Amino acid sequence: MSQFVLSIALSISSLIIIRQADFMMEFETGYAKQDIVEFGFSAKEDTLLYELSNWLNSNPNVEAYSFAGASPVSLTVLNTTEKWEWEGLQEEAHTSLYRIAVDEEYLKVFHIPLSEGRFFSSSGADQNSVVINEKLAGILGFEDPVGQILRRGETEYQIIGMVRDFNFQHLSSEIRPFVFTYSRESKHLFVKIRSGANGTVGQIRDQISDLSDNPANYSFVIEEYDKLYRGEQQIISAILFFTILSILLSSLGLIGVVSHGNEARTKEIAVRKVFGAETGEMMMILNMSILRIFLPGLFLGSVLAWLVMRQWLMDYVYRRGFEGWVFLLGAFIILIVALLSVSIQTWRAANRSPVAVLKNL
Repeated sequence: MSQFVLSIALSISSLIIIRQADFMMEFETGYAKQDIVEFGFSAKEDTLLYELSNWLNSNPNVEAYSFAGASPVSLTVLNTTEKWEWEGLQEEAHTSLYRIAVDEEYLKVFHIPLSEGRFFSSSGADQNSVVINEKLAGILGFEDPVGQILRRGETEYQIIGMVRDFNFQHLSSEIRPFVFTYSRESKHLFVKIRSGANGTVGQIRDQISDLSDNPANYSFVIEEYDKLYRGEQQIISAILFFTILSILLSSLGLIGVVSHGNEARTKEIAVRKVFGAETGEMMMILNMSILRIFLPGLFLGSVLAWLVMRQWLMDYVYRRGFEGWVFLLGAFIILIVALLSVSIQTWRAANRSPVAVLKNL
């Protein structure tokens, strides 16, 4: 029965992990990722950025672009937390916030909604302005955060707007507070390309290389997002491997048990055949013994899977709940494999000549 318990637990766990991984990949993070390309370059003169902007503006396959310090995916990788203060904090208290320097087009590229106030303008007058997320607004405690002052060191920044919360970390983490500051000096360019516009990435790369005299590196934001969950994909692969291995071992074990049982019941099978018993009837009788082992294994395997997966899912802030059909499907897979393995052996035993069997006894 231990083989049943392990196989059922692994089968159910595999389904739960796969569903959680799919849930994370399809989860609405609050920002766009598809068809956005990040380019890194080393242009040091404003005239080069100006020429590049003009070229991008004239390209019909470019929907939007932004010069910024990081994408939402790599925000916590490329930026560390900073100490910020505001009115109402106790003396010497501070809160560590993530900060990302962006230009006025950032929200258009990543389709991040603005919930209050405004975003940065291209006039250059927002050097000492910030836009915050809703998480930070809740921490600040102001009835209306727009117009309030935040301090970073000796510099004061006025809050001019607030964006809706979006998940810029792995979904095992809660949304963290952060601020946008204004800058057009970043050497990271994010371009939202029109869907299906093949070749545009190469054109932009060549244009950047021509203007900066250095090759431009680029990567797709969706690929960077997928890397966040590479660990989960590796776990899925490992679990699937051990599940298949466990099923194979269980099948071999069942075949051995059934073969031994069939040899012990050879006379019974032969006598039943003499008295007109059908092969299907005998297979049903013999398979019932497997069900008597399977049902306790189903209970214990389900409990084991629930305990282990419950602990694993606790690491995720956003997760799928347990659903009964997952447990039933996981157990059903093992049951089908077991019955097929057993039925083949039973069918062979039931179709042996009863005369030959009784003669050899």
